[in-house]
Amino acid sequence: MAIIYSYPRIYTVNEEQLLLISDNRTGKPTKNIGVGDLAAFITTDKQIQDFKLYNKSFCPSVTLTGNDLIMYSNGVWCKGSIGGGSYIEADYSVPGVISLDLSATGLGNPKSDYFLRGDNTWSPLSIPSNIVETFSSESGVFINVTNNVNASGNVTIGTVDLSATGLGSPTENYFLRGDNTWAEVSLDVNYESTLNPSLAIINDIGGFTAGTTVGDLLGTPLSSMWDTLLFPALPPSYSPPTISTTESFAGFAEIGETIVVPVTIQFVNKDSGGFDTGTMTLDRGGAPLGPLSVSTALFPPDINPQYGEPNPNNPQEKTTGTFTETFVFPTPTSGLTRVETYTGAASYLTGQELKNSLGQLSPPAIAAGTISNTATVRGYYPYFWGLTTSVWNNYATAVAEVVGRIQNPADPTVNKVVNNSSGQLNIAFNGTAGVDFMWFATP
Repeated sequence: MAIIYSYPRIYTVNEEQLLLISDNRTGKPTKNIGVGDLAAFITTDKQIQDFKLYNKSFCPSVTLTGNDLIMYSNGVWCKGSIGGGSYIEADYSVPGVISLDLSATGLGNPKSDYFLRGDNTWSPLSIPSNIVETFSSESGVFINVTNNVNASGNVTIGTVDLSATGLGSPTENYFLRGDNTWAEVSLDVNYESTLNPSLAIINDIGGFTAGTTVGDLLGTPLSSMWDTLLFPALPPSYSPPTISTTESFAGFAEIGETIVVPVTIQFVNKDSGGFDTGTMTLDRGGAPLGPLSVSTALFPPDINPQYGEPNPNNPQEKTTGTFTETFVFPTPTSGLTRVETYTGAASYLTGQELKNSLGQLSPPAIAAGTISNTATVRGYYPYFWGLTTSVWNNYATAVAEVVGRIQNPADPTVNKVVNNSSGQLNIAFNGTAGVDFMWFATP
């Protein structure tokens, strides 16, 4: 037989304690169960172990009436009213079930691309069809605007360029001036004067030439004026190419005689761009001669530097052309002499510019061109002189003897001279007085 003890009150319940239960429907004897078993039974379907069971004796001020929901929070039993709000609707029509509906009645049909608007309506996002009404493409002083399409409806806005066309190239050392130009900031002071603008410099001063006026210098930066005054730009000296034509015939030619004349042409490039290959020519009296034998070789020394700058037209080279002509020296068209002229010519390329005393290129350079030079061979009729012991009684006899002597090249008493016979001639006959007679024959 079980003996049951009762205690006035138990404030603390744990899982090891027992509870007595009885089934009033069957009338079966009283049974006991563990508190832990009861907790397991209660939490089988729904996790409510975090809630405390409501006991009216513990909270006599709370009554279960109407639509009240009783919960235990922060050591206090609280009663909340179940009803419908603007966005949350509560449904407690099913006994033991409280349904909270976030969609709310009458708010529309929520979809993945719908959003809840401020008026409690599910609706897709709406974008106006005409966002831009107009777009002005007018350019300002510092802004260039390019309108790509007509500005109406959904448009592609054009390009806005802050640099604008024609402003130059901006760099980290440049700033935009008031005239819309990228430029360096200059702290230089410009020349100003109260003198008469027409007042001119009398003599050359530094890099300023005589005749420069006050008006010419107004607005010139002072630093530039000092540079010009103290360090004038002295130009370099350009040396043009040279050519020489020489003949190696000794003395004068005898008119009508067959002569051999070697001719040499020499070209040196100097400050030109050098000999233009294949352009050397030779003629006599305008009639071309050739072919020439042409060769090129270095021709030191090179041109010296100027103002410390090496000459870009070095090295110096000499181009030589040679030709030997054999011909009968022509008869003069008038007078007693004739000149035959040889002309040698060569073409050259454009040279490079030299630098001035400031290290700046100083044009113009030697331009491409052709240069020529001449050599001459002069021919004369010869004159003759000699001594004779013959006594001539008449002119005819004298002429006959002299002609005979001249025509005999073996006659040692005849002197033949190919030279100018005009004017005064100085001849040393060296004859014996009273024995020798002098004779002289000119053309």
